This record gives sequence, C-alpha cells and structure tokens, in this order.
Amino acid sequence: MNNKQQTFITGYGVLCAAGENRKALLTSIKENRTGIDRINRFDTQGLTHNVGALAINYKHHSAEHFDMDLASQYAIHAVTEALEHANLALTEMDSTRVAFILGNANCGMFSLMESLKGQHQLGFKFYPPHQIATDVSRHFDIQGPVMTFTSACTASSSAIAFAKQLIENDQADVVIAGGADALSELVYGGFQSVQSLSPEPCAPYSEKMGLSLGEGAGFLVFESQTHANKRNATLRYQLLATGSSLDAHHATAPNPEGDGVRRAFTQTLSYAPVAASDIEYINSHGTGTPANDGAELKGIQSAIGEQAMRDVSVSSSKSYFGHTLGAAGAVELISTLVSQDEGLLPATLGVDSIRSCCQAYQLVTNQAKPQVVDVFAVTNSAFGGHNTSMLLSKHQKTSINTAPNPVYLLAATSLSDTEVYNARQNSTDHFAEFNLKQQFPALFQRRTPCVAQFALGACQFTLQDSDLDLAQLPLPEFAAYYANPIGSLETLDKNLASFQDGIAELKSTHFPNTVVNATLGQLALGFGFKNSATCVSDLGNDFLHALWSAALDMREGRSRYAMVCSSQDDTALSQQVWAAHQFQADIGHFSSATLLATSEVLPAGYQPLAEIIDFIQINDAQEHQALDRLLASHARKLSQVGNVVLSTYHDEAFATIAASLDSHLPQAQLIKYQPQTTPLHSTELAVRALMHALNTPAGDTELDQTLLLSVNLAGSMTGCILRTVRK
Repeated sequence: MNNKQQTFITGYGVLCAAGENRKALLTSIKENRTGIDRINRFDTQGLTHNVGALAINYKHHSAEHFDMDLASQYAIHAVTEALEHANLALTEMDSTRVAFILGNANCGMFSLMESLKGQHQLGFKFYPPHQIATDVSRHFDIQGPVMTFTSACTASSSAIAFAKQLIENDQADVVIAGGADALSELVYGGFQSVQSLSPEPCAPYSEKMGLSLGEGAGFLVFESQTHANKRNATLRYQLLATGSSLDAHHATAPNPEGDGVRRAFTQTLSYAPVAASDIEYINSHGTGTPANDGAELKGIQSAIGEQAMRDVSVSSSKSYFGHTLGAAGAVELISTLVSQDEGLLPATLGVDSIRSCCQAYQLVTNQAKPQVVDVFAVTNSAFGGHNTSMLLSKHQKTSINTAPNPVYLLAATSLSDTEVYNARQNSTDHFAEFNLKQQFPALFQRRTPCVAQFALGACQFTLQDSDLDLAQLPLPEFAAYYANPIGSLETLDKNLASFQDGIAELKSTHFPNTVVNATLGQLALGFGFKNSATCVSDLGNDFLHALWSAALDMREGRSRYAMVCSSQDDTALSQQVWAAHQFQADIGHFSSATLLATSEVLPAGYQPLAEIIDFIQINDAQEHQALDRLLASHARKLSQVGNVVLSTYHDEAFATIAASLDSHLPQAQLIKYQPQTTPLHSTELAVRALMHALNTPAGDTELDQTLLLSVNLAGSMTGCILRTVRK
C-alpha cells in the first residue's frame, strides 16, 4: 500500500468584489451584501446592460503597474494574505519543496487589450496564462513545481486537486494553489454575445435568469500533515478528495440531466473517507443561467441520493462576488471557509422566487445560515463540459490509501502542417497538408478552429498507431488531458476583428472557442471521452505537464485509459505573443498526442513504448543551488537513469544544468536534443525531445530509465522519467 501524506489547509487569502481580504468578505456575507454593481472600467456602449463585479480597489493594482498582468497582481495580493494567515515564512523553507499551482481562464486578456488600445507594450508578453504563474511564483522565490490549469471555470479547482496530489506523492511540503482572473471588455462582451448575463445582480436558482461576471483571486496554503505539525501550524480544514469528468454533450451547455456533475461527484466520493450521508453542505457552481442550476442540482442528487440531498444545505456564493471564472472554485471555497470560521453557511442573495427545477432542495437563500458543519463540498463546471468537485472536512479523517497502478505510454504522434511523425522507429507517414475534413470527416464540424482540428487529428492517428482493436476500446471511459500555451489565437483574431466594430458586435459563434479548454470539449465531443480531465498551459512544457497530471490520476485508478494531447496554431497575433518572449514562431499549426493505459488493460503480449515512472520540476533551472537540492532530494528515484535527454531554448542554461547533472547523475549519458529543423513551436521542442527519448533506450540493462528534461521559455525545467519497454 502507498502511505500517502494527508493534505490540510493552513491559510487562505482572497480579493474580490465582496472584499479585499478574508475579513471584508466575511463582513459582506454577514451583512448579506453583494459586491455586484455597474461596470465602469471599460466602455459597454451598445450592450443592453453593464452589471458586473470588479475587484475592490482594482485601480490600486492597475494604475501604472505594467510590470505584470492585473491577474498577477490580484494573485500576489491573495497569496500574501494566505501566507500570513498560515503564519508561514517561505524564506525559512527549502524553496524546491514549495509549489505554486494557478487556475486561470482569461489568460492575460486585460494586458493584451491594454496593449491593443496603446496603453502599454508589454501586454503581448503577459498574455500567456503561465506568465501569470511565472511572475507570481518568482515574486515569492518559489523553486518547486509551478503549473497553470486553464480549464475555464474549473481551473482553480483543478489546481487545488493537483496540489493535493503533489503533497500526497511527497513532491512538495507546501503548495499554494488557487486562481486569478481579471475581467476585460472582450470577455464581458463575449458572455453578452451568448446571452448569459443578468441585467441585475445574479440570484442563482431564482426565476431571475443570468450570471454576473466577476474577477479577483483566491489562494490557499496546503500542507502535508507532517510539515504542518513540525511547525505547529493550525490545521484549519482537510482536503479529503477531488474528482473531475467531461460531459461530451455540448460546447457551452451542460448535460441537462447533470450526468457529468454526477460522475465527478461520484468519483470524489469514491476517494473520500466519508459517505454521501456525511455531507452537510454543498457550495454549488450555481451560475444563475437557465441551463446550469437545475441540471447541476439534479446531477448532485444522482450522485449522493435523494435522502442525502434532502438533508444537505446548498447555496451558490456567486451572488456576493459574481462569477470569478478561473478563480471561481478557489474563491467560492474560501467563501465557505470564512463563513464556517464564524459558524455560518453563505447564502444565495436576491432570491425572490425559486425556479421550479430548484424547489426540491434545501437552499440557503438571502441570509447566511447559522450552522456548523464537518463535511462539505464545492462543485464547479466549465465551458467544454468540464466538471469538478472537492470534498473537505473540519475534523481530521483518515485518508484512503491505494496501491499505485503502473502507467504505460502506448503510442505517440506529432502532427504538423506538412507531416505526421510517429514515435516508433521507421514508421512515418507523410501528407502534403493535414486536412481533418478530408482525412477524418466524422470528426469534422463547421467552425472548428485549427487548434482543435489538429488535436482531433493527432488523437485519431495515435489511436490508429496503438495497434489496439479500436472497435473494442471503451472511449467513454477514457480520461482526456489537453495542453495549449495560449488557446486559439485564430479565434481570438476573429473576435478582435468583430470588437473593432464595438463590444456589442462580438459573435456568439466565436466566443466559446476563445477559452483555452474549448479544444478539450471538442475532444470529448469527437471521441466521447467522459472520464477525468483537465487543461494546462505553460511556456513550452505544456505537454509534459498534461502528461504529469494524467499519470497521477491513472496511478490513483481514476481511469484505465487516457489521451494526452497538445496543439498550437500559428497566426499573426500568436507570432506577436511569441516575439514578446524572444521566440520566433512562423511555422504553421502543430499538435501531438499520446495514448496511456494501465497494465490491467494491456492485451497479452502487448509491448508499450515506455512506462512513465515519475516527474520532477524546478522553477528556474539556472539557480544551480536550488537545482542541486532538487536532484539530491530525488537521488533515489533517479538512480536507475542511464540516459538524460535535455532540450532547451536557452543555450546559456545548458552549462549550469549539465554541471549539476554530472555531479548528481554521474552514471548517466547526457544527450543534448536540438533538432536541425528550427524554429519549433514553444511546445513542440519538448514533444520532439520526448519522442527522441522514447527512441533512445539505455544501453545498460541495469540503468534502464531515461530522464527527459525540458526547459521552457521562462527557464523553468520539467523532467519526465521513462523506462523504455519496446526496444
């Protein structure tokens, strides 16, 4: 059995329309006061209404602060409070044992729009969502794992789920996780184009339809029980379990029966040391839209049963601070925690009459309810049909331990404008130009962006390349993990062109595809994937981070199969973004995919390409002392490495990394991977290096593992340890 560390919350911080810290948010909850008001930060002329929830004192953060995106500034504010609440001084810790995990939906859209309006010229650099994570983590000198989840409105709950896995697998002692998003006119107008916004402050479950957009940040300090006890920290709440799923139903609307919500919640319960009947409160996603509220409640009831649902209190706290998008899961969790700190449950404000589809439930409306609970849940859903849930408790519970499942990589495909690259030796198919409609017409849909078309194609080629019986594969049981550094810039280009005619001219056909995880939803719709899922972004290691997330989920037994996919498009706008990062990217569209499986489903005699052993990460590979500490702490897991394949865009980083590797892995041969065909996409170098690693078996049978190290555009290095199986 694997004796995992238990995960506790020791501090939290928040910034939103209802308060610039925990105490201010609690005051709003106690006084039943909403922070939703009229939008005054940007022009909404032409729209039917302009109600929203801007962060309190946002001008303090935005005025003349152009050294990072507004979302980064919101995040630093919330993280600072969370650390103070946890009474934790990061300077007294080994920085490689601290991780920062971000959830974000809008990328650095605020900065991009400011640049396009001529306010400053750094917006293109700040646009990639992982730049937010980079800026915040380096502000606090964090050297451990830094990752960005971009699964839209489930992004911060996905970040929190990954934080738990890092602690459970002893890859960090402290993880700061949550979300941050800044509202921009393009996002506001986009939601208006799909007719989702309410003309007054939102009141989920009520007959007043529509959501209120918000912004801000919420972050929590998660610690292993061992680390927290060692420093006598207060164990405020325990994170018991998390779960996720895909609807495979519609790009923007949830399954009307709440089936995806049901499966995410059921998965969470299956990993929790409590029963459904133990749950006393649920903070639901509750957007206020006609499609969401009733379906979500129906899905939750299907998961926990009618009797348990009759006994559980439910509310949506979005009526205090709006829908904070990528920060929603974290901010809504924190609203529950600050309420429970005072023996309260947050309410749903503004409810005059309850919709018929929501009347059978114990809703907390209009006034915070005095009730102390032990076990409670938070649920979230997103565009693309992604669902998450989290289960927590006030009193300590003994977590469920399970033996980890080995995870194998079965096939890998890289697809560009000019050719398809298969991972296996002497197996390359060439195409003059990839065309999804011609090659896989069943997967093609009108208005599908290039990033999604290439992703669909790469996944189909990977399935074919696996040599498995495709007719027998249980595709609805597949988990799906998608990686993209900046989303569909092709679609964003179209959106910006419409915006030139005014905010009211934004097209409903374009907006849903501007979120990074839209392609994840396309993969679910195209193949029927319904299991665990997430979407990640980086500045070059996107694919490896998606692979990492998939491997952790599969080791826990959440799925037996998983598709991991990344893609990028190439437009004039994307070239401007990458130019701001001193990177040339005028090379066409790109995608890659890998198929993973656990040993229990491999056919007799089947030889996978490799077994995925583990991952490591350092936030700045040129900090040689931190790199030495990282390698020393992972000496045992690196002892079987015979080859190291290192890919980096930064030649100056190679010498520092090579020196540390020579000291800590003297048994390993170092291979610098730098293909002749350059430049490559920001993600493509890591993918090609992975395929090179798969085709570079160790010569020493005792040293049968390969360590792939990839350094991204910001200098952060991620490592994947592989054991080659197929020779």
